[in-house]
Amino acid sequence: MGTTQIPTLPRTRDWVRVVRLIQAGADAAQVARAVIRAAADALAAATRDEGVAEAAWLLAQLPPAAREDDFAAALRDCGMRVPDAPGLMDVVVAVSDAMDDRFPNNRGRTDVTEIAQTAAAEAVAATVGVKTAGFFGAAPPEVQKAVAGLATVKKFGAFVRTFFARLVFKCLDSFVSRATPAEVGAGRRFTTLAQEREFTRALETHCWDCAHVVEHFAGKWRSRAKWVRGEVDRPSAAGFAQRAMEKVVTLLREGGTVDGH
Repeated sequence: MGTTQIPTLPRTRDWVRVVRLIQAGADAAQVARAVIRAAADALAAATRDEGVAEAAWLLAQLPPAAREDDFAAALRDCGMRVPDAPGLMDVVVAVSDAMDDRFPNNRGRTDVTEIAQTAAAEAVAATVGVKTAGFFGAAPPEVQKAVAGLATVKKFGAFVRTFFARLVFKCLDSFVSRATPAEVGAGRRFTTLAQEREFTRALETHCWDCAHVVEHFAGKWRSRAKWVRGEVDRPSAAGFAQRAMEKVVTLLREGGTVDGH
């Protein structure tokens, strides 16, 4: 696959435009469009990143594993190392560790792989945590039930939307965060660090809104893959991940929508 590295901001015309938009008070959607234009090559490579594909595959394994009588054994069969009665933290760590195992000694690992690994763990923690008593309070049977509940088209779609929203936001922010610190202070775009953080949250919200485009697509993909092949395999996950990433990036490039519809 090669290396997909997130570079420092170059002094090209497109990147100068990104900085000037930030300086001029452009909103998150305008900045996102400019970043996607300036980082077109890096984002195109990110859609084909092996780490994104692996993260999508791992997430797709969770709901069917939770529907087995022995949740722990089913997770282990997918390469996720967990104790006999896994809690939420165990599942989150297992997803992250499985990513490490897939890229031993950092072979084939990229900056985007790192981002996908974090986004996948966060998606599990956020989605399952909301449905249980939180990160530490949920008993293992509650966690298994919550994960099993993600098997429906609607709930799996929402789960995957969370992953891609986090993934794309982190990719964009890896660029934007190189420019915003210089714009904090008296007479600058952000008078305070709080205003800078507010802008970052707006960018995150915009990515979440645009990620709605993968929600129905994800649920239907998983159902079709299981019907055709009996399971979600890695080649299918790779094709899905590339298409899903392209959908979100395209919508961001077009400016997305305010309400996510």
